[in-house]
Amino acid sequence: MEEILSKLLVSNNAVIIQGTKELREAFKNPEAIPALCNVLSTSSNAQIRQYAAVILRKRLSKQKNWNKIPNDVKTNIKQGILQILINEKENSVKNSVAQFVGIIARHEVATSNWPELLKLVQDLVTSSNTAEVELGVFTLSVLTDVALEIFSKHPEHFSAFFMNTFQSPNCLNTTYGYYTVMTMIHVVSLCETNAALQNAYNKTIPQIIQIIKYLATTDEQKACDCMELFDEISGCADTLLIPHVQSIIQMCLELAGNKNLGDVIRSKAINVVGWITRVRRKSIIKHKLIKPIVDVIFALMCEPPDEDDEDEDYFADDDDDSSPSTNAAQTLDVLALSLPPEKLITPVLDWVSKGLAGDNVHVKRASYLSLAMLAEGCSECIRNKYLKIFLQCVCRGITDPTPVVRNVALFALGHFSEYLQPEISEYASELMPVLLEYLSQLCSQLMKNGKPSPGIDKMFYALEMFCQNLEEKLMPYLPPLMEGLLMTLKPEYPVHVQDLAISAIGATAAAVKLGILPFFPRIIEHLKIYLLQEHEPDTLCLQIEAIVTLSVLARTLGEEHFAPLAEETMQLAMKLADTDDPDVKKTTYGLFSALSSVMKDKISPYLSKIVEMMIESLKSSCGIVPHYAEDENAVLPIYDDLSDTADEEDIDNVSEVSSDSGADHYTVENSYVIEKEEACLSLKDIASHSGVTFLPYLEQSFQEVHKLIDYPHDYIRKASVEALAQFCINFSKIETPEGKQALNKGLNVVVPQCAEMVKTDEEICVVIGVLDSLNEMVKEIKRPMVEGDNLPLIVNSIKDVLTYKTKCQDKEDDDDPESEDAEQDELLLQTAGDIIPNLGRAMNSNEFVQCLSEILPIMIEKLKKKTSVSQRSFFVGTLAECMALIGPELRYQAVQMLQVFLPLIKDEDQEVRSNAIYGLGELVLHSKEPLYPHYNEILTGLSNVLSKETYNNAIDNICGALARLVITNTDLVPMDIVFPGFLQRLPLREDFEEHSAVLKCFGHLYQLGHPILLKHLGDVIKVCCSILNDNQGKPEVLIMACEFLKTCQKDFPAEFTNVLQGVPGEISAKINGLLSSSP
Repeated sequence: MEEILSKLLVSNNAVIIQGTKELREAFKNPEAIPALCNVLSTSSNAQIRQYAAVILRKRLSKQKNWNKIPNDVKTNIKQGILQILINEKENSVKNSVAQFVGIIARHEVATSNWPELLKLVQDLVTSSNTAEVELGVFTLSVLTDVALEIFSKHPEHFSAFFMNTFQSPNCLNTTYGYYTVMTMIHVVSLCETNAALQNAYNKTIPQIIQIIKYLATTDEQKACDCMELFDEISGCADTLLIPHVQSIIQMCLELAGNKNLGDVIRSKAINVVGWITRVRRKSIIKHKLIKPIVDVIFALMCEPPDEDDEDEDYFADDDDDSSPSTNAAQTLDVLALSLPPEKLITPVLDWVSKGLAGDNVHVKRASYLSLAMLAEGCSECIRNKYLKIFLQCVCRGITDPTPVVRNVALFALGHFSEYLQPEISEYASELMPVLLEYLSQLCSQLMKNGKPSPGIDKMFYALEMFCQNLEEKLMPYLPPLMEGLLMTLKPEYPVHVQDLAISAIGATAAAVKLGILPFFPRIIEHLKIYLLQEHEPDTLCLQIEAIVTLSVLARTLGEEHFAPLAEETMQLAMKLADTDDPDVKKTTYGLFSALSSVMKDKISPYLSKIVEMMIESLKSSCGIVPHYAEDENAVLPIYDDLSDTADEEDIDNVSEVSSDSGADHYTVENSYVIEKEEACLSLKDIASHSGVTFLPYLEQSFQEVHKLIDYPHDYIRKASVEALAQFCINFSKIETPEGKQALNKGLNVVVPQCAEMVKTDEEICVVIGVLDSLNEMVKEIKRPMVEGDNLPLIVNSIKDVLTYKTKCQDKEDDDDPESEDAEQDELLLQTAGDIIPNLGRAMNSNEFVQCLSEILPIMIEKLKKKTSVSQRSFFVGTLAECMALIGPELRYQAVQMLQVFLPLIKDEDQEVRSNAIYGLGELVLHSKEPLYPHYNEILTGLSNVLSKETYNNAIDNICGALARLVITNTDLVPMDIVFPGFLQRLPLREDFEEHSAVLKCFGHLYQLGHPILLKHLGDVIKVCCSILNDNQGKPEVLIMACEFLKTCQKDFPAEFTNVLQGVPGEISAKINGLLSSSP
């Protein structure tokens, strides 16, 4: 056997093939396993011993293979391998042997057939001999990694072990301190149910910090390994971090800021800061750690790169392979998503303002990059308070003569364009000429020498992000933009330039929609070339981007303009989807989805094949990559060739990733994950657009998507929930007993699953997606969503979010009146709150009152001064929306609700005031009699606000509230005083929906024949004409205005004619035309 293995170590390929063949033959003999054990015990060649250990581990990693071995041979293996473990001197071999021991231990745990193993470990770790202790702790670290289940019944045994280990004066600078931390990483999952073990972790973390500091100067990789403990704790026992957040962060900042250390440890340290901030953000605030964190992050971002690279990436796919500077930028992005905006922006701007005032290129680069990193997480705050300052900085930066500064400023502009909408679009006249000039320069460079200048990625990123959100504001710039983009699509130009240009064309089409039609034929002509030609790997990106852009065009132009191409495009898409390339597949699924929005039920002939392909993608295990210990990598290709019979372990087939696998862990290649996500989302869209033609595929699609609900990747979980919600909506549209049965079955699965995910999922983006899906189902399905157990599950989910009882929320210090939320946390609260009014629309008012009684106290609490402006604004708006849904039942709570709304109409924030004023009007309209005694108080309050109000939306809502007060009880309103002032504020300026209340008020007074209306009839007619002429309102509002004017024209022709004679002729003609054409 040793001779065979030696053939696998040579560099001669023919000898390796011969050795592999001989080893395969050897495995047909049952004596192969004992022979390998003998080699492991006796060979003098360490590499051969390691090969033997790895092949044994791989061969016996599955329980069925171990079970085939006779008991006496098993006993000999167990006895011999423990002695080998004790005697082995080579670390790489010892590690592989310990892994093999762990595999056997896992197989034997059910029958407790290996007491000698645990006794050996116990003897070793309690020995007075340091070398034996190190061996014992090393073995324990491997066993807890490979076979934790053998220790799961008595986790408390670890408590004393950890405490004793770290009390030893030698643990700091000896190997067993490191392996003890590794054991703690593997055991942390047992903490959740064991108080003694939790206590041990709590008491030993200070010593672990010291070990990490020591290892950082002696073995950086081991220090990084130890820091994984904090990530593991944050994942399953994050409350253990609370007492230690300050000391852990301080350690990380010390390591990250130490330029004498290597990039790996410094990057790891700053990433740990991000992990901890995500899960323990309130501790970060409590201990005033934001400024010191920002100080270190900015210093790291200022460090010059090893090489001047104008195309440098500011985000890296792999944290471990990127620089401290890049990791610092990504950590700042995490902070922006996790912390209250004002608490982060202030210290960041202190550095940015100094950096931009100086001349240091790298400090300027860090300054612009810092602004970019704030954009997503602090978007609302920036839009409200800092947008002009930020844009002034960036406008200077994008014209900077230094390429490094100019490129990062363009990147910042792209980030702003992506996250600071819609306000940033107001700066189109300033920014678009600069971006078009860059595009023009690119075209000139291409025509001159066929090559672009460096930094092209940042230019296209800024151009694409800014353009795609401009909508009609892009139209004045469309001709030069499209001419420039189309010009870059010449085949002789670099592939990357063409790729970027195709993407930008798609973004432009999405922005201008039908405005792209003049360029549509030329775009299609170019796209066909990319879509139809055969591609090499280096040009495949062009086909992929062409598919994406074609999908955008289909969605944008819709059935009217894209239908003539739909059949041809579908045939092409079917051919393109017949591939194993996940990137082509996922984009083709997006094209199917877009075509379904054009073809509707005409997609039926293709559905069978489309759904089949997507289901295969959902089921597929392609892209699952097993990872092995680094020192075993060389063995595995040899072993791969040995598994060729059904009885042998097939490590190439990883469709079932189980505990029997020999791999250390698995990952899934990103493209295959996104293929699954796109399959989920495309099935959802196709189900939505194709209607009844999708019914035969609903059940299978539902079942396969549901299997992904617990997928490790957050965006797969989110996509699967969205798809399941759409399938339930489709079930609800099947008006047959079978359809109702399918809906109930679906809801019985999806609603409890959603409630569970809201409570337990760690990713806030997933929980937001789940709540959105619940909301969509409540809106579309209505009654069945509030029947049976569904309603309490939904209500409890809302309450859990509003009271910070979900896994994705930081619950620490919730009672702190100064506590603030990050914008993402606020969005979570608002997403939960959005469901409340839709619940009211799905049930009668009596039921809604009962439902609301559980949530109302929480909502009212959210309206207090201590909560953020955005929360007060949102929840008073939500409460206002509920008034009509409560209806007549509101009379029992009218006075209580009045005390909620009245103080808020004087709030310092304009949006809060505006929403409270609207709610006050709705409250009066639907409460009626109980609030009659309070009319004077209400009118006085509105009058006082109006006398000082400058915010147009609030003024419009005051008009709406007054209209409702008049409609509800005209006699209680001093009309001679109120009505003239009311008319002065009309027509409305911004909130045109309130024109509905205004016109109803006019109609009400008209029916009463109220003298105040007759006195001011000319002004009233002018208001209605203005509403019609300026198209101020929804169609139903315009119809109301028309009807009122026609009535006035009929009953008071002189007044009506007099008003129309006083307006410009074109307006008079338009009004007469509208009146004559209306029924």
